[in-house]
Amino acid sequence: GDELFTMSVSVAPEFADKAVEALAEVMSSLDSGEVAVHELEMAKRRYLAMVTDRSKGQQKSNSDYVERCAAAFLYNAPLSSDKEILAFLKSRDLDSETELRLFNNVTSALLDGCLNLTVECRYGGMLEMDSSHLKEVFTSAWERGEGMVCKAPVDSLPLPGPGVKQKLHSSRPEHLSDGVLWIFENGFKVVYKRCDTEGRLHYSLALNGGYGNIRNLSKGEGAYMSDYLGLCRVSGLSGEEFRLALETEGMTMDTEVNISNMLIKGSLPEDRPELLMGVLLALANEREMDQEEFDYYKACADVAFEYSRGNVADRISAIDSLMCPDNIYSSVKVPGVLTEDFPDKAEAFLETQMRKMNDGLLVLMGNIEETKLRKLLQLYVGGFTTTDRSFPRTVVSYQPVSGACVYTVEGNQNSADVTMSVRLPLTVENYMASSIAAEVLRQEISEAISGTGAYIRLAHNCRIYPQERFNIMVTLGEASADGFATGTELAGFDVALDRLRGVLDGLASLNITDDTLSKYKTTLKGHLALQMKTPEYWMHALSMRYLDGKDLTSGYEAKIDAVTAEKVKMILASLTEASKVEYIIRK
Repeated sequence: GDELFTMSVSVAPEFADKAVEALAEVMSSLDSGEVAVHELEMAKRRYLAMVTDRSKGQQKSNSDYVERCAAAFLYNAPLSSDKEILAFLKSRDLDSETELRLFNNVTSALLDGCLNLTVECRYGGMLEMDSSHLKEVFTSAWERGEGMVCKAPVDSLPLPGPGVKQKLHSSRPEHLSDGVLWIFENGFKVVYKRCDTEGRLHYSLALNGGYGNIRNLSKGEGAYMSDYLGLCRVSGLSGEEFRLALETEGMTMDTEVNISNMLIKGSLPEDRPELLMGVLLALANEREMDQEEFDYYKACADVAFEYSRGNVADRISAIDSLMCPDNIYSSVKVPGVLTEDFPDKAEAFLETQMRKMNDGLLVLMGNIEETKLRKLLQLYVGGFTTTDRSFPRTVVSYQPVSGACVYTVEGNQNSADVTMSVRLPLTVENYMASSIAAEVLRQEISEAISGTGAYIRLAHNCRIYPQERFNIMVTLGEASADGFATGTELAGFDVALDRLRGVLDGLASLNITDDTLSKYKTTLKGHLALQMKTPEYWMHALSMRYLDGKDLTSGYEAKIDAVTAEKVKMILASLTEASKVEYIIRK
C-alpha cells in the first residue's frame, strides 16, 4: 500500500506461534540479503504476468481514479497507467546480478526486526492485546532466520516430448473469434487467434463434462473439484513442486471444474508453446493421486472456513443452502462435506476426462506465426487419448425454493444480502436485456438509499446448467461514519433496508424512458467492447460456443440495439415472483 507493507497468514489458533516464526525467519533472511537469483527471476516473471493481465481491458471506476490522485498527492505515487508501467518494466535492461544487489539493498533498508515491524494476532476478528509472548517468539525466530537460504526449485520439468506426428484433418476460419479452427486426425480441436498479447501465450483447455457426471457425489463435494488437480503428483513431482516449477518457467495454470465442464487455463511466455503441450500431456498421462496431500488440504479447508466466517463467501454459502436445499451439485463450498473417498471419485472423473480429449477444445491466443504453431501442435497432439464414444452430460435436476424467506443472524456489522433467481432461457436477446435490467436495478437502489449512510454492491449472472436462470445478488452495507463530513445527518441502516425492499417490491411498475434505455445500451456496448480486448473473454466465449452451443458475441451491438424497454421491464417484473432470500446480519 501507500503507507504500509502487510503480510498476513491465517492458521488454526494452536499454530499461531509457528506462523509468527515462519514470517520472522523469512523476513530476517530477506533483511540479511539471502535472496537467490532464481527467486528474484521467478518473482519478476509472476509480477510481469500480473501487470500484463491488469493492463488489458479492465474498466476503471471513478473511485479508482480518485484513490490514485490522492495517493499521488500524499505519497508521490505514480500516475502512470498499467500499460505505461508494463512498457517501463519491459524496457529495463539490467543483468540479474546487478538487479539482485539493488533488490537486496531495498529489502535491507525496508526490513528491521526492531524498528519498523509490528506483529499482530487476531482471533475471531478481535485483536489479542497480550503481545509480549508473540514478541518473544518473533525476536527468537528473527535471529534464527539470518542465513536461511530458500530451497532451489526443480532444475527442469520432466515433461513428455513430441510423439507420433498427427496429420491435420481440416483447417477453416473460426468466425466467432476471427481466428482459425484446426481439427487433427485424432479429433483433437484447437482454435488459434493471433493477436498482440504482450509476449504471453494464453491458453484454455475446455473439456465437456463436469462434476455433474460424478456418481455418488456427496452434497457439496463438487465445489472442491476445481482444487483436486493441484493436489496430484505430476511427472513424479508433488503438486507443490509442480506448481513452483511452472512458476519458475513463467507459466500460470488454474483449474476450474463446474457442473457441466472442466477448464485448464493460464498463460506462459509466448516463445514456449512446447512447454504448454508438455504440461498438458503430463497432466493427462503422468498424473497420480497423492493421499497425503489431500489429507493436508482437507485439514486446511476446515481452518479456512473458520477464518472466513461471516465474510461474503460464508454468506453466499448460507444463502445457497437456503435457496437450494436439495441441490447436491452446488458450486458453493461448505464445511465438513469432503469424504474420505473423494480422491477416488475425483481421480475416476479425471481419468475419464483425459481419455476423451477430442470431446473438448484447446484455445490459444498469442502472436506466433500460424504455420509454425500448427506444425508444433502436430508433433504433440498425438500423445492425447481420444475416443469415438459419446459422453453425454448427466441430467441434474433441482428446484430452488419458491417465494421469499428472511434469515437473520448476529455479526460484527450490519449488512443485508438479497438474492433473487428466476427461470430465463439464455438467448442472446435475454442475455443483453438482463444485463441492462441489472444496471437499471443498480441505479434505482443507489438513488433510493442516498442519504442513509449505506452502500450497495450488485452482482448478476446467467446460468446454463442445471437450469437456464437469471440470478441477482444485492449486498447492502453500512458505510463507516468516518467517511462523512462532521454533522452529516444519516437516515441509518434500517431506513436503507426498508428503501431497498421498497425498490424490489415495486419492480413491476418501474418506468424506463427511451433516454434511460439508450444510456444503458451505450454503457453495455462499451463494457463488452473493453472485455473483448482480453484473452479471457475469448477463451470463455469460445468454450461456451463449442461446448454449450451458446454464442453471446456475434453481432452483439445489433442485439443490444434491439433490446426494448418492455423486455427489460418484463425481466425486472419477473424478479418480484422469483425465488428470493434475504440474509441479514445485525450488529
